[in-house]
Amino acid sequence: MKRGFIKSLDKLIAAVLAVLGITATGCESQNLEYGSPHAMFKIRGTVTQEATQEPVEGIRVLLGSKEYCYDTLHTDAQGKYEFIGGMLPDTTWVKVEDVDGVAHGGLFAADSTEITSSQFVQTEEGEGWDWGTFEGTVDFSLKPQSEDQPAEAPQP
Repeated sequence: MKRGFIKSLDKLIAAVLAVLGITATGCESQNLEYGSPHAMFKIRGTVTQEATQEPVEGIRVLLGSKEYCYDTLHTDAQGKYEFIGGMLPDTTWVKVEDVDGVAHGGLFAADSTEITSSQFVQTEEGEGWDWGTFEGTVDFSLKPQSEDQPAEAPQP
């Protein structure tokens, strides 16, 4: 008897809560957002030879922070590269290295720089937790690598 009463009471409470939960939302449409704020970031650039300003194909482009590398790209035939991804740290290191030797116009010294969040330009508006799209440009003009020069620039 006691057990049957508790089961009936449970069903009654569940039904009342279900009805109240549905009617509490009202008639207005709502966009529900789960997770955390996000944005799309694009880092693009061109790698050229310093002497001729000709594009350099096959240059490895490393993106990262002081703690870790999070993406590796390579330049195309026009010396261009493009990274598209989610949230980035406040400071992103961009490092370029000639990994194919003399195959694409000579042997070039490595170089690196950083891009900070203040250097990005918003190109598309977002809505809600989507903050939109931000773009930054990092171009490099590479010098030939001398014989006594180390193959790599200092790590970011």
